[in-house]
Amino acid sequence: MFFATVKGIIKYMPVNDMSSEIKPIMHITGIDLFSRPYDFEKNEYNTNDWFHLAQKPVFKFNENYLTFKFVAINMYAPQKIKYEYMLEGLNTQWIKTSETQVTYTNLNPGNYIFKVKAYTDSPFYYSSTQYRFKIAAPFWQTVWFYFVILLLISIGLYWFIKYRTKHTELLNKKLEHYVSLRTTEISKQKQEIEYLFKEVHHRVKNNLQVINSLLNLQKFYIDDKKMLNIFQDCQNRIYTMSVIHEKLYENNALSTINFNDYIKNLIKQLVHTYQLDFSVKYQLEVDIVRLDIDTIVPVGLLINEIISNSLKYAFDNDENINVITFKMKKNENNSYTMEIGDNGKGNKISLLDKHTTFGLELIKTLVEQLHGTIKQLPVKGTMYEIIFSPEK
Repeated sequence: MFFATVKGIIKYMPVNDMSSEIKPIMHITGIDLFSRPYDFEKNEYNTNDWFHLAQKPVFKFNENYLTFKFVAINMYAPQKIKYEYMLEGLNTQWIKTSETQVTYTNLNPGNYIFKVKAYTDSPFYYSSTQYRFKIAAPFWQTVWFYFVILLLISIGLYWFIKYRTKHTELLNKKLEHYVSLRTTEISKQKQEIEYLFKEVHHRVKNNLQVINSLLNLQKFYIDDKKMLNIFQDCQNRIYTMSVIHEKLYENNALSTINFNDYIKNLIKQLVHTYQLDFSVKYQLEVDIVRLDIDTIVPVGLLINEIISNSLKYAFDNDENINVITFKMKKNENNSYTMEIGDNGKGNKISLLDKHTTFGLELIKTLVEQLHGTIKQLPVKGTMYEIIFSPEK
């Protein structure tokens, strides 16, 4: 096409036209809670943009009815603007809309990212923005709440056992006094004392098993893997103590336990609990026949914690020979030396770190209870040497 002008002829060739599409400018302009504007500053949030929105806000579990308002600016073709949006954490598909606001109702607790993009002609030539926020879980679904419940149960169990132990000790003193006055009834009173001790251990074992069963039932209502692991660890610790009282009830010796049998039962229970997909060998060297109850309880909990950590974290598959080692002997000075650990991939957290796991803190507490010391040996995997001298 040719156009005549006062300065000459202008030639226009359509084939030489170039696209000049301009991306619209995208903004999230506000958030409504239950169809009312949410004032972040009034709720003690710091805002730093034109629309007074907070960065990564946390809404309460019942503040889950949210409306996101947004707008795209294009001075050349505002009537052509199209929108697509997506709430990451709820869905994975982009949804087209011609509206400038989106409402979400009954959002579950979790982390979300609201994403919105705008374009004019080509959906591949767009501008976008996003907004991160979180819906907090109610307090009765938090880890600390379950921890407090378990802690209260543990404290109650501890004081119950302590009360029963004191009660039994007082009763024993009375019985001993009567024995000294009535020598003719020594045999009869001895039988009564033994029966009483057995009954105490039997009842303590039953109470521990009841708690273990309650925890096992509760697991079926928990979907969170982390909480399931916490419940499983608690069950293992309770089993460790219940086996001790079961052995005391079965044996005639009411103050000591066959340590070799106890170790075999404990390891068998741990293997059954974790049901590994690969094989693990056990290297056991125990030069001790019997231990008293005040020593075997913390020792049993120590073995449970360390071997449980090995079964859960030390091994990945059957490519190598997976070995868990447990050695224990009595020294000449009446102290004990224990070596326990694995040849796995090793523990990245040191015993000397300020921030360790709950399991490591429990291990150090049990070692202190035994008046002992613990150190990690410089070998492949994770191997501990524990030397302790329990007080009589």
